[in-house]
Amino acid sequence: MPWYGMKFGLPRGGRIVISFVCAGVATLAALATPAWAGCPRERHVFHGRMEGWGAWQPDYLSRWIYANRGDRLVLAVVGTNPRIAGVPAALAWELRIFSNASQRIFVGPRTTTGDRVVFDMAAPENGAYVGIVRHTNARVWGDVFHATFDVSDPGECGPPGYQLDFCFGAIGPNCAEGIESFGGLFIRSDRAWDGMRRMDVSLGSMTHDTCCSRAPRGVWCQGAFNRGDGRCAREWDEAAYPDQMWANPRRNFSHLFNPSVPTYPPHRIAELWARSATNYIPYPYGLAFPDGHEINRYAQNLFSGPNRWCRSGYSTRHTDFNRLCCGLYSSCPLDGRAVQVPLDCSFKLTAAECAAAPHCQWYPCSESTAQMKADPICMPRGTSIDVACPVRRSESCRDKTNESACLQAAPRCIWVASSARCHLRDLLEPPGT
Repeated sequence: MPWYGMKFGLPRGGRIVISFVCAGVATLAALATPAWAGCPRERHVFHGRMEGWGAWQPDYLSRWIYANRGDRLVLAVVGTNPRIAGVPAALAWELRIFSNASQRIFVGPRTTTGDRVVFDMAAPENGAYVGIVRHTNARVWGDVFHATFDVSDPGECGPPGYQLDFCFGAIGPNCAEGIESFGGLFIRSDRAWDGMRRMDVSLGSMTHDTCCSRAPRGVWCQGAFNRGDGRCAREWDEAAYPDQMWANPRRNFSHLFNPSVPTYPPHRIAELWARSATNYIPYPYGLAFPDGHEINRYAQNLFSGPNRWCRSGYSTRHTDFNRLCCGLYSSCPLDGRAVQVPLDCSFKLTAAECAAAPHCQWYPCSESTAQMKADPICMPRGTSIDVACPVRRSESCRDKTNESACLQAAPRCIWVASSARCHLRDLLEPPGT
């Protein structure tokens, strides 16, 4: 039976070795999350660092997850560019998925740059699966990766190839890798050494991503200047004009994203109520503004007081049209700057390393469950918990139990009167919002 090493921020030279265990698979099956649980059904977000142990120890493993035949398996990774310090270009991060039932290893794509690569396949049989991130030269020391392994019901979350979104809520298409502008608008996507992405977030970008996840053929949802079917026009106007960095730096904020974490449509983090700019509605996945940032007056309430859009929970009136997130302070800085989050936190893989950097914060991800697990991580201080520890499931069409709720997520969701259920529309959409 094959053996693999599993390393997570251990001291150099230390190792944990686990075997693939056939015994206990029945227990995994019994504990497997029932179908229709949400998107994904189960998840493990994990991280690792090369410790230079030798060519016999090149693999990093997710936890075991039980899947039924036909379930969708998604494994994604970002990491350090393996081609550094004169190392040959053949080095890469490679994705693999192992089936305990048949003892087969399915080899997926690889990345030679460390930018995101995704392995999206259907489970060939019932049984336990593990996601594997392999570095093609295990003797390299210090390279870091971040990976996500998801299992989901294809009838609820889409079959392999169905749309996945990344860096949800940020300004720009997905994580905007290699993109400096989008239709003439400035896009920030700064790559951290370990593959994380620093991007800007605004009320408009969150509402537009939410709308495109629900209406993938909407305005600018499939590319610049593509007006599509006309949906999401109001959301695009809010995203493109009042909230752009070059236009008003106080209207958006900097955030670090893990590009290996997918979201499944119809995901939502914020939306315009009744498709008009009369009220912005936040959801638990939403990203909160730090103190000193300006938000639209329609974002929950006009005057001072509690505000879910602010990281501190409070805002104060700034003008008749805008408010500032100010915590409990009587005033906020008015210099108009948008402070960029640091890029040196996420490759600190131990709590001690993280504590040595005062601008970083250790997230133990205690919100994890047996089915939705995220390993601890170091992120810039103030990072949204749903970005640092992405253990909340996306809403699915099946979550909508009546026709009215289903129609609100149209055309992504469709109500089938004969079964009195809301279903994911059975067609493949171009990836990305």
